[in-house]
Amino acid sequence: MLRTFSLKTIKNVANDIPSILLLGLIIRLIIGTFTINWDFLRITQISLKYFSGGLMEVYRDPLSVYPVLTYWTRIFFIFISKPFLSGSFYKWNSNGDLSIIADTFIFRNLFFLKLPFILIEIATAYIFAKLLPRAKRGLFLLMWMINPIALYTIAAFTNVDVFPLFFIAVCLYFLNKKKGLLCSFFLGISAAYKIFPILLLPFLLFSQNNWKQRIYQTLIFLIPFVGTQIPALSISLYWKNSLTASANRLILNSTLNIGNNKLLILFIVIYCLLFFFYLTEKNRESKTPLYFFLALSVIFTVSAFNIQWVYWILPLIILHQLYFREEKIISFVLYAAYFGIIFLSQTALHIGMLSPVDPSLWTLDKPLTAFIGSEINLLINSFYSLFAAAVIFLSYRVYKVKGDDTFNNEKA
Repeated sequence: MLRTFSLKTIKNVANDIPSILLLGLIIRLIIGTFTINWDFLRITQISLKYFSGGLMEVYRDPLSVYPVLTYWTRIFFIFISKPFLSGSFYKWNSNGDLSIIADTFIFRNLFFLKLPFILIEIATAYIFAKLLPRAKRGLFLLMWMINPIALYTIAAFTNVDVFPLFFIAVCLYFLNKKKGLLCSFFLGISAAYKIFPILLLPFLLFSQNNWKQRIYQTLIFLIPFVGTQIPALSISLYWKNSLTASANRLILNSTLNIGNNKLLILFIVIYCLLFFFYLTEKNRESKTPLYFFLALSVIFTVSAFNIQWVYWILPLIILHQLYFREEKIISFVLYAAYFGIIFLSQTALHIGMLSPVDPSLWTLDKPLTAFIGSEINLLINSFYSLFAAAVIFLSYRVYKVKGDDTFNNEKA
């Protein structure tokens, strides 16, 4: 009886889209206002340098690893938030981390600085929900709004990956509408924020059988991708710190020794195999959205991925939960492994995020390191392995059962 009541309650809530969106907004604003991440703080500080020296000053910083559009967007959000930020905010570049975190107005500043990220994430979830059958939209949206990965990576971590995934969602929306050129344009914008959406371009191009259309789509893709970077191409530090940064090659580090000092790069092998399978599909266009996420999933099986990257495949993770609710053990392993990696990492990635509430948490040593000792690396590696296994399995399940209608709804 209790189970029946619970299912009815969930079904009723899932039909109320505005309430779901409001719930998601409230949860995120509460989390976002009281948490800060070192990456978010550093990106904000780097972006503020634009006001004193333009892009040249931005890319002087060795941690300026993102393309131009990421910083421009960050600068724009700071500019429109200016009337609501405290006067002390503009001293963030000259103050130390602890001074910033202990600032009287830290909660006010975090609220308005994070608000655009949160709104974009909610919009992303809404677009993906629109790409599903009407009966599934509300529940998908509800699952996203309370998803711990979404809450951690955007509300708490405030990850810049919110931008490329939003434009991937827009790209898929126009793919559903059979508007290939618009689809390519928005995928180009996505790649202008971070490089990884380039991995999706071959699947988009070969969803068409017309070479002329493929050429047009490539050119349209390049307009925002290259165009937004032109102002920085003459800056040598842009090439060093961003375009050719080691972080962009992280996915190529997993190799297999084949002798004579030669290596197979596992990501390239698996990615190409996946693309070859895609080329053999009878109805490639309908399966393109799924292959987008299968291509990204490869990253999480062969690399020591950054924890914020998992947001890239969040739509696939939630889709598996939506359609395979009986496979709870897979979801449990995935989330346990993900947050296991986080809690065994530096304190700034978990309890240290609450430093606006208690600044002493910012300098707290790894609480588990002393307890676990030398076995900590084995545990972290085990969690990476478990996460990879879960991603492989859920990707396979979604492909086998939902391949043709994964985020593929012409009535969106």
